[in-house]
Amino acid sequence: MEVWVKIIKGFVIGLMVSIPLGPIGIIVIRRTLNRGWLSGFFSGLGAASADILYAIIAATGFGLILNLVNEHIHNLQIFTFCIIIGIGYVISRKSVRKLRQERSKSSNLFSDFISIFFLTLSNPLILGVFLAFFTGAASMEDASIQNIILILFGVFIGAIFWWFSLTLSVSLFRKKFRFRNLFWINKITGIVILVFGIVGLLYSIAEPWLVN
Repeated sequence: MEVWVKIIKGFVIGLMVSIPLGPIGIIVIRRTLNRGWLSGFFSGLGAASADILYAIIAATGFGLILNLVNEHIHNLQIFTFCIIIGIGYVISRKSVRKLRQERSKSSNLFSDFISIFFLTLSNPLILGVFLAFFTGAASMEDASIQNIILILFGVFIGAIFWWFSLTLSVSLFRKKFRFRNLFWINKITGIVILVFGIVGLLYSIAEPWLVN
């Protein structure tokens, strides 16, 4: 029974970390609409894999990595938001013709996976989120190797469940969208990601002065 309790705790953590719909979620939805369910799901799988890597670091307390991330967290935030701005700009500039080409050609699932994996990995704030969960909700005071593995397994299953459910739900409506609809969805998506990146970048740059 206790085994399932640990797995369920991890499952809930995985869900709670994955559900907030930031730039990653928007990109995954866009890929699902443009390229199909597999493209969206493999993109989500990339996010889940990066999440579980950060969860492992948070749960096991790799001191060297934690110190390295904390030491460079400000620069990593700026780097991440610059990437997000670039992605938002590229998406917002895509024409109907490019969308037709993108939808007609077969998707590179490895590229879908690895691009979102590294984009998610470039956001060190996720590590802080997992640290908060593991020191609070996860009850890691009984942090035996078995318990850590069970909770991490639950985290991964929870994250995969979310991305599977999200992309499957979006794909059910995919055929109802015409290219003109997709054009405006891409335009709005790109602008939202662009604005998110600009606001995040400005805040990251101003943060040292705001704190002081």
